[in-house]
Amino acid sequence: MDAVVQIVSKVRGNVLRLKRASNVKFFQVVQPEQPFHLKFEWSEQRGILKVQARLDFSPEQKIAALSCELVEEAT
Repeated sequence: MDAVVQIVSKVRGNVLRLKRASNVKFFQVVQPEQPFHLKFEWSEQRGILKVQARLDFSPEQKIAALSCELVEEAT
């Protein structure tokens, strides 16, 4: 989940934090430095970024799937 927050933050150009996670499913363990593919889409409503994400080693090897809400980190 941390990878999703970090990557979406980088793509958006602002620091985001996890507000809520739901429908989280883990299928496999990822080891440090192990590459993976991340696919995500988001929609924004009233300052809350709703993200649907999926992490895979390959199309046949799922790692995780989740829905989450992110908000901008207060400065």
